[in-house]
Amino acid sequence: MPMHIAGNKLFMYEKLDGGRVEKPKYRHYADLAAFFGEEAATNAAAVGVTKVIAMSDIHSLSEKVVAKLIMTSQIAKNTIVLMTGDMAGTGKRGPAGDANPFDMYMRVRDAAFALYFVQGNHDIEDPRAATLTNDDGSFCCVHNTVQHTVLGTIGGVNGIRVPGTDGIPARHKYPATRYEAWWANVQRLAAQASSSGQLDICLSHEPPANEELFAQRHLFGHAHAPEKFFYKHADSECLNMDSRVFLFQ
Repeated sequence: MPMHIAGNKLFMYEKLDGGRVEKPKYRHYADLAAFFGEEAATNAAAVGVTKVIAMSDIHSLSEKVVAKLIMTSQIAKNTIVLMTGDMAGTGKRGPAGDANPFDMYMRVRDAAFALYFVQGNHDIEDPRAATLTNDDGSFCCVHNTVQHTVLGTIGGVNGIRVPGTDGIPARHKYPATRYEAWWANVQRLAAQASSSGQLDICLSHEPPANEELFAQRHLFGHAHAPEKFFYKHADSECLNMDSRVFLFQ
């Protein structure tokens, strides 16, 4: 575990199917400048941003967790929030557990300085999510795009790749050819946005393949990893946020 990410504190269980299955959720505290870089921290501070909260795969506990973060002012106008999918749920297993996170996105967007997200394979498709914007006009959903933010360039891809040619777009499950074409487009946009060809931050729901690592920091979820949630590959720092909330300050 890197020195700038501290703790592995269990703070909540998600109980599924009447309590027969429990999924633990973890909370971490980390240094904003150490993880996102001194330049990003300085640029953020210049506009009053002193915190970044990042999370993924909180499922049916999302509303409760977000409400608490807003109530305690952890999410406030000095906070940027990053999410990488599966941020809603009914508490049931399988497709019956899928839900629409749009109302929660709205609450976070309204409370925070800015929200940036991609969607997961348990998030019910809502066309309004793609057009939701922050106060500065930037799009909250970074799917298949690259945006300039106070933290640097951010891009990403929704959902997961699945076998076959059809997928289930209403649940962000896409054929591999379509999914990988989006990655190629984001990489092309990253090359246009930076002389290094690297994004500062990339968001995806599923873990990136090696050829999809072209960001200094790649945040994702989907893959359950109770122990190894941080690793480095080439020039990328990779953070698996599945069932985790990170508070960078």
